[in-house]
Amino acid sequence: MTNDGAPGPLSRAEIIARARTWVDGNVHYLDESGTWPVSAPDPQGRQYRTDCSGFVAMAWAADHQPATCDFDSLGYEIEAADLRSGDAVLWKGEGGYGDGGGHVVLFDQWADPGRTEYVCFELSGGRYAHRVIHRYPYPRRGELYVAWRPHSVKED
Repeated sequence: MTNDGAPGPLSRAEIIARARTWVDGNVHYLDESGTWPVSAPDPQGRQYRTDCSGFVAMAWAADHQPATCDFDSLGYEIEAADLRSGDAVLWKGEGGYGDGGGHVVLFDQWADPGRTEYVCFELSGGRYAHRVIHRYPYPRRGELYVAWRPHSVKED
């Protein structure tokens, strides 16, 4: 544990367990009225934005919550073949919301032997946090997405 109550570097299993807390807790992307994103607690009670980057930052127990365009502060690009549970698939975009804003999902595992589809955790517009299968890299604007690894992962 760090001084602010956040866990230190996490194992891949711990990252996935943290993501499941928002899936199991039915955390919604926007508040029920459809206004600006609100926050939700991580397992230690720390608040994170309820948008895609806040969700991944929460799973990684990050000490800050950058927009997708600023994810360099949380991790680095890797080859798709190196993706492991707890990594991410990221489109940095311009940050913010809307068509140019970017998006990020938390990678769980490959769904097929050919590695054309993967299982991920996602929090996206108008939806609850959920686990879903996507075609790699992403169904929409896939050419903009890259594989991403958190700086803070504790390798198993």
